[in-house]
Amino acid sequence: MLTFALFVRPVLFKLSGRRELFPRGFHARATEAMPKKRGRREFKRAVVTYRDGAWEARTTGPQGSGIVSSMVAGNCLIVIEEDRGDVQAGETVWVEPFPEC
Repeated sequence: MLTFALFVRPVLFKLSGRRELFPRGFHARATEAMPKKRGRREFKRAVVTYRDGAWEARTTGPQGSGIVSSMVAGNCLIVIEEDRGDVQAGETVWVEPFPEC
């Protein structure tokens, strides 16, 4: 599903004449710690909500590739850059919402 969202959907959007191929991302505050090894980009299935005047993001739970329910429960991806290590609760993360269609 992640491969489709990152590679196939943008191609389909381009072929259908869309100009905006990717959803607009934004920063949110992590509400939980997220372990991550440096040296690779990670995409965590997550839920983003607007609360008390700010965006907050949390993962949908276990992130194994076979856990389809984590994708269904989410409304965004948290993107953690290659050079970043573990994320602590309260730190800022980059969020890319799932497209509406």
